[in-house]
Amino acid sequence: MKYILSENLVAISNDYKVKDTEGNLRYEIDGKIRASSEKLYFKDHNGNKLFKLKKKLLSFTDSFIIEKNGEDYAEVHKKLLTPLKENFILDTPYGEIEIKGDFIDHEFEFFDEDDEKIAIVSKKLISETDKYVVEVFEFDDHALILAASIIIDLVEHDEGEE
Repeated sequence: MKYILSENLVAISNDYKVKDTEGNLRYEIDGKIRASSEKLYFKDHNGNKLFKLKKKLLSFTDSFIIEKNGEDYAEVHKKLLTPLKENFILDTPYGEIEIKGDFIDHEFEFFDEDDEKIAIVSKKLISETDKYVVEVFEFDDHALILAASIIIDLVEHDEGEE
């Protein structure tokens, strides 16, 4: 299934909307930025909170925890010791998912432990700079892939400002 992910560029916080290719709202992400931390709330189209995304403090790499029902559910972090290219790891209840590609240009892919491609993120498929396509293949937890895509966007955006 394909999703269109767009960031609200006029918001003070990091707010996103996720629509399907028919234009129907599927998810909303409400960002809360404070001086000490960054938290986002991933909600379904009815406003029900599915995940809380929060920056992990005291970490060697950029890391975010994805909480579900108040418990740690998954973690996204940069893979250590990857010469020449930067990769991310998504630790999930389903196993480790490696994320590879060009993160600054929003051109990356998700691979499961068997090296099967489970999702693609691409900004090139649409012309507007504040939107990109996330296509999820044979993976049941689409919201988790979308949450990880937003985290990577945040990490890369923050690094670009330094």
